[in-house]
Amino acid sequence: MTSQGPSVFTPIQFVDSNLQFDEITGSFPSFRQSAKEYLKKSGFPTSKSEAWRFTNISPILKTKFDYHHHQDENNDQIPAPSYANKCLKIDIINGEVAGKSLDHVSFEAEGILLNIISEDITDSISPLISNDGNPTAFSALNMALFSQVIHLRIPDNHIVSKPILLNVFSRSSENPVNSNIRVHITGGKNSQFTIIESYSGNRQNYFNNSVIDISLEYGAKLEYYKIQKESNESFHISNTVFRQEADSRVNAYFLSFSGKLIRNDIQVDLEGEGAEVNLLGLTLGQDRDHIDNTVLMNHRKPHCMSNQLFKNILDHKSHGVFSGLITVFEDAQKTDARQKNQNLILSDSASMNSNPQLEINADDVRCSHGSTTGQLDDEAIFYLRSRGISLEAARKMLINGFSHDVIKDIGFKPLKESLNTYLENYLT
Repeated sequence: MTSQGPSVFTPIQFVDSNLQFDEITGSFPSFRQSAKEYLKKSGFPTSKSEAWRFTNISPILKTKFDYHHHQDENNDQIPAPSYANKCLKIDIINGEVAGKSLDHVSFEAEGILLNIISEDITDSISPLISNDGNPTAFSALNMALFSQVIHLRIPDNHIVSKPILLNVFSRSSENPVNSNIRVHITGGKNSQFTIIESYSGNRQNYFNNSVIDISLEYGAKLEYYKIQKESNESFHISNTVFRQEADSRVNAYFLSFSGKLIRNDIQVDLEGEGAEVNLLGLTLGQDRDHIDNTVLMNHRKPHCMSNQLFKNILDHKSHGVFSGLITVFEDAQKTDARQKNQNLILSDSASMNSNPQLEINADDVRCSHGSTTGQLDDEAIFYLRSRGISLEAARKMLINGFSHDVIKDIGFKPLKESLNTYLENYLT
C-alpha cells in the first residue's frame, strides 16, 4: 500500500517526515544539519536538469515513507542469494545491519577490519562519513537520514579468499519504507578482494537510497558486483564512487534486473598513474521498469585506462537510460578511454535514451565512444530458422549472444551460474 502525502515533498519536508524516530534524530547531528542545508539550497533534480531529463523522480517525492529498522528474530528468514554460503555475508535489513547474523570471527579470520559506526565518533573516523566527493541531492539525503556507516578495510598486501557479500533486503509492511545505506570500503596497498552488493525486497513499495564509497590504494585490485533484483514497485537510487590511486585495478559490474525506478550514479576518479578500470553493465528491463545508468569517468593522471560497456535488453514498456561523460584533464596525457553503449529493443513499447560524451583537455590521448540501439536481426533469425531452429530458440540464442560480452569474464563462478539461470528465466 502506498501512502500519499502532499503532491510533491520538498527536500526538507521529505527529510523531516522521515526523521520521526528518536533512534536517529539524536545521532550525527552536524552531518544531518549540513545535509539539510545543502538540500535546502540545491533542491531535488527535475526534468529541467540535463543529468535527470530522462528520469522522473516525482513518484518518489509523492510517497510518504516510514523510516524504521526491523531486526528479524529468526535470521534464517532473511532471503539471500544461492551463493551466499560461499561468501563473507553482511545482512542489511531496511538500511541497518542485522547484528545477530554478522559473523565477526569470519571477517577477522580473513584479516578484514570491519567497523559498524552507529553513533558520533572521533575525528579520525568522521571523514569517512563526510567524504562525498561531488555531492548530489540523493547523497545529501542519505547523509541526512542514514543511521549507520559500514566501514571495511582490507590491509596492505592482503588477498581475501572469499567475496564479501552485502545482502541488502527491504521489507515494507503497512507503509513503504525508506532505507539509507552508507558503506565505505578501503583497499590497502596491493590488496585483492571482491565485493558483491545484492539488492532485493518483498513485493511492496520501498525506496533504497545508497552511498557506496570505495578507495583503492597503490596496486589494489577489486572485483565489484552490484546486482539489483528489486520488487516491481520499488525505487532505488545509488551513488557509487571509486577512487583509484596508482596502478590500482577495478573490474565493476552493474547488473539491473527489476525495479520500478532504478538510477545508478557511478563516478570513477583515476587519481594515480597507471590506474585501470573496466565498467560493465547489463540491464534486463520488463513490465514498466525504468533503469538509468549515469557514469562520470574522470581521468586526472597520465597513463590511465578506462573501458565502459553497458548493454540494455528492454521488453514490454520498460525504459532504459545511459548517460556517460568521460573527462580527460589537462595533465592526463597518454589516456586510453573507451565507452560503448549497446541496446536491444524487444518490444514496440520499450524505449531507450543514450547520451555518451567526451570532454578532452589533453592532446596525447586515445578516446572513443559510441552507441547503438536496435531490434533483433531478422536475417540472423531467418538463418537460424532455416537450419531447423525454432523462432523462440533463435531469439534466445541471439539475446544470449548479445549479453555474453558483459557476463563472460565474471570471475566468481557461483555468481556467474546464478546470473545465467536468471537470464534463462527472463527469456522464458
